[in-house]
Amino acid sequence: MDRYGAIARQSKGFSLIELVIVIVILGILAVTAAPRFLSISSDATKASLNGIAGSVRTVIDLVEYKAIMQGKEHQYGVEVDVDGNKIFTYFGAPRAKWTAGSDHDGLMTIMTQDFKYLGNASGFSKDKVETTPCTDAEFCVIDQIRPGKVFPETDGWSLAIIPQGKTLQDKCFAYYSAKMDEATQQVLSKKISTQEDGC
Repeated sequence: MDRYGAIARQSKGFSLIELVIVIVILGILAVTAAPRFLSISSDATKASLNGIAGSVRTVIDLVEYKAIMQGKEHQYGVEVDVDGNKIFTYFGAPRAKWTAGSDHDGLMTIMTQDFKYLGNASGFSKDKVETTPCTDAEFCVIDQIRPGKVFPETDGWSLAIIPQGKTLQDKCFAYYSAKMDEATQQVLSKKISTQEDGC
């Protein structure tokens, strides 16, 4: 009887103080690890956007080289043949249009990535398009964003590629923007970069 009583006393479990200490330690670990995890997620999104910007740069360069090869780099509003796709250009720079139109192809036809198209930001539903989150895809595209609407440093028409869960207004996307002279329609500058403030 004495022997069983000694075994029962030895296996009584954790004390309340021991449990509180374990909970405090787990809380400290959670507080220090969570920001690092969130930072890793943000860094991964930024890295993906930079990779996409690199792909867009390659496509824009390809269109410009094809325009030069076809002698259309000094012409306004002409189609450039890129491997059988008709890309609408302004002095060699492709228009910031993702989908195909009735008489030309969009940049989606020469990009290798498969992005969901959210819409055109210059039409009647532009405000809705700019506040629509990217869902059902890893990345989404909004094209024909009006000059000065999103990018304060440029007046150009733009195309943005947004990660899942974000909207255009979140300032987390890769983009292509082409600024044109109003009078001559010459392309003054092109920018292919990322906006990472909201990532």
